[in-house]
Amino acid sequence: MQGYEIVTPPAVTTISTPEGGVKFGQVVIKKGNEGIAVVAISPKPGETIYWLMKGPVEKFTVVETPKQTPAKLPSQDQARGEEPLQRYPKSVMLSHSKSGEFPTIILIEYGTMDSMLDVFNWYRSQLLNAGWKLKEESSGTEKSWLEFEKGAERVGIVIYPPGELGYTQISIHYGVYRVPERDLAFGEEPLQRYPNSKMISHSAMSYGNVKMVTIKYASVDTIKLF
Repeated sequence: MQGYEIVTPPAVTTISTPEGGVKFGQVVIKKGNEGIAVVAISPKPGETIYWLMKGPVEKFTVVETPKQTPAKLPSQDQARGEEPLQRYPKSVMLSHSKSGEFPTIILIEYGTMDSMLDVFNWYRSQLLNAGWKLKEESSGTEKSWLEFEKGAERVGIVIYPPGELGYTQISIHYGVYRVPERDLAFGEEPLQRYPNSKMISHSAMSYGNVKMVTIKYASVDTIKLF
């Protein structure tokens, strides 16, 4: 976009799911004090959900100052919302977002003064003891991450060392891929639907004498070949 500069470069993280992986990322640009944040989640190949937010750039990121002084960890939560996992002790919530009903995605950012290794070991132990299955893990100097699954739930935890911020960052990506109990969309159904399936999305478009109806259903049944 002309006249805008990038504040936060694009960053994409992939979390394993039953369908092959969920990708999510964001980028922040600004013009003067006006900021635009674009957040994208791709729950499956060929499908991407976008959120476009506009407002003061300080709302989306910490803007660098000439002094380059480290940011201070707030003494209390800066956001609130549903927390599907027990939070790391003595950490504060910095951001929270929740979207969708299938899948339901919750993104949470925490901050703590403890080391990246302490946070990594704590979450690893806590989730294993809670019955989660460890799918992947990596512990490095620039970041560490853990991926777990339990039934229809998936969680990815990315941990960043203090760096210029002066505190350890914890990014939680939690997703529930449980089939809803009711339809989430409504519309014309030209074909009989599969028994006990739920409608997830519906769209209809006309091109002259041609009408196209696109429907997405979800079912707990496994794939059946006819």
